[in-house]
Amino acid sequence: MSTRPADGSRPLRTGWILAAIATAYLVVMMDYSIINVALQTIQEDFGASNAQLQWMVSGYEIFYAALLLPAGFLADRYGRNRVLIIGLLIFLIGSGLMATAASAGQIVSWRVLMGIGGAVVPATTLAIIKDVFPAGRQARAMGVWSAVGGASVAVGPVLGGLLVQYFPWWSIFLINVPIVAACLLVVAKVTPESKTPAGGRLDVVGILLSAAAVGALTFGLIRGGETARWTAWDTAGAIALGLALLVVLVLVERRRIAPMLDVGLLRHRAFATGTMSISLAYFALTGGTFLLVFYVQLVRGQSPLELGLSMLPVALGAILGSLIAEWLMRALGARLTVSLAMLVLALGFGMFGVSDAGTHQVWIEVAFGAAGLGMGITMGTTTPLTMSEIDDARAGAAAGLTNTIRGVTSIIGVAVLGAVYSLQYQARIAPALDATEAELPMSADQSLSQTLTALRGADGIEPGTMARLLSEAETAFVDSFHAGIWVAVGVLALGLLLGLFLLPRKHRA
Repeated sequence: MSTRPADGSRPLRTGWILAAIATAYLVVMMDYSIINVALQTIQEDFGASNAQLQWMVSGYEIFYAALLLPAGFLADRYGRNRVLIIGLLIFLIGSGLMATAASAGQIVSWRVLMGIGGAVVPATTLAIIKDVFPAGRQARAMGVWSAVGGASVAVGPVLGGLLVQYFPWWSIFLINVPIVAACLLVVAKVTPESKTPAGGRLDVVGILLSAAAVGALTFGLIRGGETARWTAWDTAGAIALGLALLVVLVLVERRRIAPMLDVGLLRHRAFATGTMSISLAYFALTGGTFLLVFYVQLVRGQSPLELGLSMLPVALGAILGSLIAEWLMRALGARLTVSLAMLVLALGFGMFGVSDAGTHQVWIEVAFGAAGLGMGITMGTTTPLTMSEIDDARAGAAAGLTNTIRGVTSIIGVAVLGAVYSLQYQARIAPALDATEAELPMSADQSLSQTLTALRGADGIEPGTMARLLSEAETAFVDSFHAGIWVAVGVLALGLLLGLFLLPRKHRA
């Protein structure tokens, strides 16, 4: 049930509501990556270890992913507006506490707190759109929601780079406070409450199993991507535990009257196929962006701020793609629209697959723009497609499930493409490093950045030999980068085929 006003002010109210929840979603998505531009400063100020820096990034990701599904379920049961307000308050408090951090450990703690609060936002905001907007305007509203999510990929690095350059490192978090406070005001004053009448007891077992399963799986994938030791107990063990808990979760939830995980959602053809399509796109985009950061900074020599500015076409393309997705779906149908989006996204990545250190910047910008456009169309099509198949009573649970699958797939993308790059790079550069007589650390062949650090800190390497090794390291990186990018293109081709054969031919937006 929902509280709907009938006072004639509906267009203005829905405009404010959409602006508030889309902005909240943008801020939460930005904080996935915005910390990256401040890690060097944080390390210098607090003497943070590499492990602590990794937890500053991963702590947010793990708790965010682990709580997406329970957040959607709780929002349906206790009120989407109420749960969103609680989540935004937690996120705001965590952001504000960053300015008081006196140690690296405190930064990790506040990042975890932000991840807990941020996990509430995707599912509740999508459910609110489905409740507040009439059926004929939902696709457009979800297109706007999708656009800001895609734009966050570029907005985060640009905003973070500017803030770190002119203000203390914690300014990248403190800026969240006034923005989230404004969103909270609109949500509390304007947005009507909606929830599903509770049936049966609260599924505490399902909530705990879900959080533990996704948390363990996410931790294992992130850990494997960081260390490249996939057989280590803390990597393979965490992944195995996560998969085992997921199996137990499904078996338990199938027997419950009011389950936290509604397995029946995956029986909806459009919901399941749309979720997999957007997840494969995120696999490629997130994993590919991980490699592109090193390519642009280490090979092309751009600063973090220049990297963010280079990626602005991603934001512009994502916004444009999300906004035209509804029109394309009406004209072409869901099947052709998603397939076209995957093709454009694959084209953008294919352009990176033939780029090197000397590639013109215009080519790079066009590639970024194509990737953003393809991603925007994919998000703008699959989001309303998946949500329109689900009744209002399960909107939060459905949004939580699709965002959980998408989030885990994104982490898998970083892990897989990172592993492809790492293995290829080690195989290419190890013989050249072994042939030198200089003492180099064991980690010198792990990545281009570690190779450069090791060579520049080594003694006794002649200038000619140094130049040759640096050239070979760059060549090895570009080849390895290309290998990872073409794997991403292959995944997008799979998504294209998935859309062609499994999505409905026609679908009313």
